[in-house]
Amino acid sequence: VRYSKQHCFDLMIWGLKLRLCNKNNLTEQRWITMPKFHDTIEREFIASRLKSGGVFLDIGANAGFYTFWVLSKNFADVSIFTVEPSKILQKRLLYNLRSNHLENKVTLLDCALTKEKRMVNIIESSTNLGETKVAKSGNENLVQGYSLQEIIESNSITNFRVLKIDIEGEEFEILSSFFRTAPKKTWPQTIVCELIGKDSELLKSLLQINNYKLVKRTKLNGIFNSK
Repeated sequence: VRYSKQHCFDLMIWGLKLRLCNKNNLTEQRWITMPKFHDTIEREFIASRLKSGGVFLDIGANAGFYTFWVLSKNFADVSIFTVEPSKILQKRLLYNLRSNHLENKVTLLDCALTKEKRMVNIIESSTNLGETKVAKSGNENLVQGYSLQEIIESNSITNFRVLKIDIEGEEFEILSSFFRTAPKKTWPQTIVCELIGKDSELLKSLLQINNYKLVKRTKLNGIFNSK
């Protein structure tokens, strides 16, 4: 798939019509080749938490792997908010939403997650768009950044059931700020996040200190429930 001359594949996955690009995004390559097996534990856990409704916030959505999974379950009373700063990935997300007449089922937020509201420069990897990250400086590719608390408040999010967050190693800093300032009633009940890299143990400790219990650890991610 990676080395095919074909740049995109039109497929039926999870009962949805999806156009997935294989050249510069590892997530889409996995989505094309192993949709039953990639992050299965995480997806099934998220589905179990959303069966009775609530809000799903997908931060660092990439091409929408988790967002489309939740959509495919067709749960009643679930609201989906999807955050993705990459313009390329936003277009792919929107294309697939429109292809399935689902654009009204998702609030697509074209912004970055930051500690406070500010403009930031993002770097899009030419080999893996999933590694898009906020740069420390520069203004070549500016997008608006909002804090997690601002996203919750501006979108009137209540019954915050599940947060999936994948922001290339910035989770600890962002969530530290959020837990210090946001009212507890706005905190998510379940958090799914990467537990790899140099700050993974700090992130795990941060969540545990703030009364989240690690209920499952997979190869890449941790699944935490509020106690």
